[in-house]
Formats: sequence, C-alpha cells, structure tokens
Amino acid sequence: MKFGATVMDICGNKRGVAECMRRLKQKYPHIHFVGTHPMAGRETDGKSFGVLKATKRLFEDAYAVVVPIADDDEGVKVAREIYGALGVRGVKIASAETHDSMIAYTSQLAHILSGAYVKNIKSETHQGFSAGSFLDLSRVSRLDARMWTELFLNNGDDLIPDLDLLISNLSEFRDALASGDGERLEALLEEGNAYKDAADRNSRARREEV
Repeated sequence: MKFGATVMDICGNKRGVAECMRRLKQKYPHIHFVGTHPMAGRETDGKSFGVLKATKRLFEDAYAVVVPIADDDEGVKVAREIYGALGVRGVKIASAETHDSMIAYTSQLAHILSGAYVKNIKSETHQGFSAGSFLDLSRVSRLDARMWTELFLNNGDDLIPDLDLLISNLSEFRDALASGDGERLEALLEEGNAYKDAADRNSRARREEV
C-alpha cells in the first residue's frame, strides 16, 4: 500500500480489531489505521446478499463511531471526511473498550431482547391486534444469526452483565404482577419513564453539539 494510505474497518466489535491494527501500525508506520462503526443498518436474515438491502440514504441522520489507533490523527481526519460525505449526523470518538461496552447495550442486547420477545405463538396471529409497539420491539429479531452469534460471543464479557441486569429488571416487573402489587408496578413504570426522559434529554443535547 502506498505511503500515507488509510485503512478503515466497519466491524461491530472493536477491541480485537483495534489490537490487530496497533500491531500492523508498528509494522507499517507509513499506513494510517482507524477503527470505525457506522451506526446504521437494515434487517436481513442472512439468506440473501446484504448488498440487496443497500440504500443510498442509509447513513443519513446516523452516527459513526471512530476509534483512533496509536494516536493517528490523520486516520481520524480521513474517517471524519468519509462519513461526513456519506451524510452522517455526527462522528463519536471513543476507545475500543468504550465502543464495545456501549454497543453491548445499545445494539446487541436489543437484538437478544427482540429475539426473545417474538418467540411466542401469538406473534403468528398478531395482525389486527398490534401497532407500533409490536413492530418496534420485534423489528431486529430478523437478523443474520451466524453473524450475530459471532458478535455476541466476541463481546460476551460486556454483554453478559447487561443481559443479567435486564433479566433482573424483568423479574421485578414479574414479581410485582404476581403479588398484585400495583404500587410497586406503577413505581417501576415511572422509573422507566424517568430513564427514558434522561436518555432523550442527553440525546438532544449531543445532537445540538454536533
């Protein structure tokens, strides 16, 4: 590769890739390496080529996470320019460790929850009884199982604690229902409201900064 070339990846987990890139940077100091992860995608069951799901507007209003390698400012600059040209809303700079921890929650856990939720015989006869709630929660259960299995296993140390917390939270709702404790159930729902409000406020603030 020519002097000054930039190598980018778009993998869903970053720690392993970043470590490989750091080793390559030592071997090829004239090459710029940078980890990236565009936070955009479309559902596919893995039985057809992903390119068939392509759309020119895929990255619009999305973020891209950029993981610097060996303090390589040039690689980060190139990544920013490329994703900017693709129409992203903004670029988030993060370490590989922060990326994997956050993606475990914002993406991987959501896919597990969706897959668990839709595994109910009622999902086959939902038409006429469902609206946005069913569609939103079941959407990402359609996935490439082979690819996501690899992502989950590769990031298990970050994913398992988030999954344990989700199971614990669900158990609280179940226990409140089983005991007929309406006061506790209402409190749990209000806690969810509060967390969602905080998440939305933070999202709006970050959007204004970009």
